[in-house]
Amino acid sequence: MIVHQHIGMKNAPGMQQGFTKQLKVATPVTVIEKTRRSIIASLHHVLRNIGKIESRLACHARSFMASHAL
Repeated sequence: MIVHQHIGMKNAPGMQQGFTKQLKVATPVTVIEKTRRSIIASLHHVLRNIGKIESRLACHARSFMASHAL
């Protein structure tokens, strides 16, 4: 995720500026956390190693192997 800064004039230092600065930093972190959760949920539904389910048997492998036997 790309977070852009708001370009503007800096205010005089004080209590209010410290709170605003903390809020600006905390907001993108929250958005990233929400995005990360959806990515993790999607990854749980991805088949990582298709060799484990014998996918070669779903096609014409038997007829291909029989016709090309050495």
